[in-house]
Amino acid sequence: MTRRTSGNDYLVDVTAVEYRDRERPLEVVYQLRSLARNTQLRVKILLPKNEPLEVDSVVDLWNGANWLEREVYDMFGVRFRGHPDLRAS
Repeated sequence: MTRRTSGNDYLVDVTAVEYRDRERPLEVVYQLRSLARNTQLRVKILLPKNEPLEVDSVVDLWNGANWLEREVYDMFGVRFRGHPDLRAS
């Protein structure tokens, strides 16, 4: 699914959720909005704790994800493959 085919033309937020329960994975959460249809979509990606914390970047779909993905990287250590500038040290 792409931004064009899904109709979700606005990226509201990218964040992550870390549960205190050791069995539950870390989640990366995307909040999307269709301005034309006035609908919202929440997409969650589960990241197991025993694997690298990595997902593909969505900067090529929503330029506004640039700063949001860097924030998730800084706060939770999730790497976004293909991100133009995570400012990793």
